[in-house]
Amino acid sequence: MSLLPGFTLLLSGLFAMLAAAHVRGLRYFDRPALARNALFDPILGGLKWVLLLSGLILILLASRAVFLATATALLVLWSYRRVIRSDFFQERLLRRDFLVLRRRRPEMSDGEILFELTY
Repeated sequence: MSLLPGFTLLLSGLFAMLAAAHVRGLRYFDRPALARNALFDPILGGLKWVLLLSGLILILLASRAVFLATATALLVLWSYRRVIRSDFFQERLLRRDFLVLRRRRPEMSDGEILFELTY
């Protein structure tokens, strides 16, 4: 069995996840007409997981070693995303940027620096 159909479905699922994140970020009237339907988000949400999981199953049926490598890569990328979006990491980045801006412009007050960072 070939790996191509599995990877095609897997990449289609990842693309559907990207599309869902993009459409969810748009305001209601900025969405395409099709995406304004109340069922669009739940259908796209289900479709992305069906495509992703069916791609992983086809990869598993073709090669167990490739499946383990692919699943590990997806798990590492998911974990990386979770760490980057965590409150701890975001606070750390904000503190770093605050200290850099304080060093560059010592005449600014803490409130002005925070305003500059949020702006």
